[in-house]
Amino acid sequence: MNQAEVSALAQRREKLAAGRRTGVEGLVTNPRLLSIALVAALGGLNYGYEQGSYAQVLVMPSFTNDPRFSRIATDSSFKGWTVSVLPLGGWLGALLNGYFVGRFGRRWAISAASFMCVLGGALHSQLLP
Repeated sequence: MNQAEVSALAQRREKLAAGRRTGVEGLVTNPRLLSIALVAALGGLNYGYEQGSYAQVLVMPSFTNDPRFSRIATDSSFKGWTVSVLPLGGWLGALLNGYFVGRFGRRWAISAASFMCVLGGALHSQLLP
């Protein structure tokens, strides 16, 4: 981009922002933008909760004493591998979500992702007594 294009874009940005609040003040005073930001923050909160709860499960006696999970309980490299796979699943889901939204629509993509999250929680609760 040359200097004239940069200047034209800066003027257009100033014209669009004229009379509008920006930054945190703009976020707080715009209910729609605030609700979008809160929903986006809930996704991060859910992800952090999953990481934290999984870390607690790895040290629970009911998990470490179960013979089905003996390798995870005794092998620290395998335990580290299972913990590191969780973010990879989130990354893969984020990449595939764009395709599914374009192909099936936002409502169906969110419904399918929510169903998979609930299904994973249900399966997880059945594995651990």
